[in-house]
Amino acid sequence: AWLMPGTMHAACQPAGRRPPPSGRPNRITAVGRPLAHRSSDAPLAETAGIAIRALAIAVLAGTALACVLTLATGGSPPTLLVETVTGGWPAALWMASAWGWGRLAARGLGPVVRASRVLPPAIGAAILLGLDSAVLRLTASPAAAWTLTLAGLAGLAALRLSRRTEPASAAAPAIPWPRSALGLLLPGLLPAATLLAAAAAVPGWLWASEFGGYDALSYHLQLPAEWAEAGRARPLEHNVYSFLPNAVEHAFLHVGLLVGDPRTAGSTAHFLHAAMAVAAAATTASLARATARAAGADEPSAGWIGAAAGVLLLATPWTVVCGSLAYCEMAVLWMMAASLRLALAADGEPRRGEAMREGLAHGLLCGAAVAA
Repeated sequence: AWLMPGTMHAACQPAGRRPPPSGRPNRITAVGRPLAHRSSDAPLAETAGIAIRALAIAVLAGTALACVLTLATGGSPPTLLVETVTGGWPAALWMASAWGWGRLAARGLGPVVRASRVLPPAIGAAILLGLDSAVLRLTASPAAAWTLTLAGLAGLAALRLSRRTEPASAAAPAIPWPRSALGLLLPGLLPAATLLAAAAAVPGWLWASEFGGYDALSYHLQLPAEWAEAGRARPLEHNVYSFLPNAVEHAFLHVGLLVGDPRTAGSTAHFLHAAMAVAAAATTASLARATARAAGADEPSAGWIGAAAGVLLLATPWTVVCGSLAYCEMAVLWMMAASLRLALAADGEPRRGEAMREGLAHGLLCGAAVAA
């Protein structure tokens, strides 16, 4: 059925529903571009306000739960908060810059990418991983890291300003997630809080299943430290892992240079990888929601399914353990989920120009996953 969109379209028609007008696919039930569907009872401003309030509540609740977990394990909540602020801001800047690079690229990658909330950040991260790998091989300097960061942030700011000055579109806003699905996100606070508390820990003692972060200490963090001392990223004859593409390790070097010394930026790399884990969970949620809609589920059911998928990915112990360490797996999950989301949103027979742009987006995502 995936190879034959027409068959999928016919199979997804619920009983009693009128067939769509001839020549026009039903975008709710067909595989054809569910991202492009526009229909909502709530104004866009109200939907955005609900999302911002829900996110703020989730961040505060997750941070409070992380403090409780830290206190229960003999740690210090003030130390956790200080480490989160001092180590988290470079990771937040990297993610925001990646979003800016993605929004800039989305303008040339077709309407499917432009209309999505989850594809531009993933594509931007793929672009920034590539830029880090290219630029930092020439010079591993704070100036290079800040230039890449500020360019992405400038692109994000410019696009935000241009959207404010554009006339209001006649199209209705995108379908918001049902409020009822927010209740299912509450179980996700526990793994998210665990991820935060573990990411703030000093590398080298947590998670016996990973030998106290042996891989992180032997090359995920060791390579950026040695590259910074050498002045550029390059293969090192005494460390075989340095001959791999190491896209995420270049990103760790990037955020370490923002701090000023990659040798002391272990928790910053942890926070960046944890942010990628959250992004992978959000993209997986969007993928599951779109899959449910394509199979004929109504919006409330699709919202519950999407929220459940995101929570399950984030709550998987492997995700919590690897996601809170300076590893590279979460970038692979993120790129994979985004590429699948783009594939689900594509028409069966897009125009040649659109097919080439979507192919380029798939190439960026898959190439970044392999490089990671």
